[in-house]
Amino acid sequence: NVCAVKILSQVGVDFAADLVEDFGITSLKRSGDANDLNLAALGLGGMTSGVSPLEMASAYTTFVNEGVHISTSVYTKVTTRNGDLLLQPEIKKTKVLDPGVAWIMRDVLRSVVTEGIAYPAAISGAAVCGKTGTTDKQYDIWFCGFTAKYSAALWIGNDVNLKLSSASNATASMWGEIMEQVEGCKGGSYPAKPDNVIQVAIDTKSGLLATEASGKNTRSEYFTSGTQPTEADNVHQTVQVCSSTGYLATPSCPKTVSKTGLMRPYLPNEHTKDYKNELPHYYCNDHNPNPKDYPVKEGLPVTIVDIPTKPPKDETDKKPTGDKDNDKETGKDDNGSGSTGEGNDTGGTGNGDGSSDSNTGNTGNSGNEGTQSGSGTATASLQEQQ
Repeated sequence: NVCAVKILSQVGVDFAADLVEDFGITSLKRSGDANDLNLAALGLGGMTSGVSPLEMASAYTTFVNEGVHISTSVYTKVTTRNGDLLLQPEIKKTKVLDPGVAWIMRDVLRSVVTEGIAYPAAISGAAVCGKTGTTDKQYDIWFCGFTAKYSAALWIGNDVNLKLSSASNATASMWGEIMEQVEGCKGGSYPAKPDNVIQVAIDTKSGLLATEASGKNTRSEYFTSGTQPTEADNVHQTVQVCSSTGYLATPSCPKTVSKTGLMRPYLPNEHTKDYKNELPHYYCNDHNPNPKDYPVKEGLPVTIVDIPTKPPKDETDKKPTGDKDNDKETGKDDNGSGSTGEGNDTGGTGNGDGSSDSNTGNTGNSGNEGTQSGSGTATASLQEQQ
């Protein structure tokens, strides 16, 4: 229902009303205080004057006839006993859908029976397609469907609105029992897939082209050529989050971890089946340099933390010299010589008491202990924060 209403709001009620009438529906009301030019009537089926099962059965033939609606008639022709033609109905043919769209719609309606709620409508030896329907408070239940040769619509309800004891799957079951007795119901074949129908692997969470990150959320779908998505999935993402708050990391967060999940363009309801896979949509509030640039969840207190300053590049790349003036940088003491440690760390050995600073790599001025191994310099510490 949500998808139908959203699409209707995009194409507009006037366009949709024209299409409804092209399908052969004559009960649509365009004017008056109560009319059908609204989302409820055209998107959900709440028609002012309703619609007849005969017109619904006629409308569904369009999906089998390659997008062409053929008006109904109670007879094919009337002839004399000698074969002379006396009466012939006036048949009107209206092109409603592109043949590719009609084929895809038939495929969609087929899955309702093979994989969905309308499974009781299945008939052995026939490829049944169709759709169930239920009105508010279960006053009316429907099943409209077809085989390759016949289309039929079944409505169950009362002239006075009364809640029914069964849901629409009961209508599907009765439809199947009736149609199975129709002679020739199991014969015939559907038109072949048109050349303009293509198959594309999409990501079920974004509707965009599937990527390696899509994994089990990949599904193959049909499109008419030119309507398929062209952009790659952007919902499956890997982001950096603050280790302490779990929110998106800012440049001020001291420790971060990578997290992989879903980042939808909206905040899903917490009851959504895969809600646990949703990545945070807001930034860390405990280490935030500017909430305008890094929005936080409403109501949370914000602690402003400036972004650590990057050291000048020439100082970062500068090699220790061992000079007395650079003792704090190189780890050299008054009586010893400086040495460079592994990687970016610097260290030194001392002849004094051997106390060492784990942050700067400085050694003491006296003692015979104090070989420093792997302690970071001030430069290394800043790199860790970044």
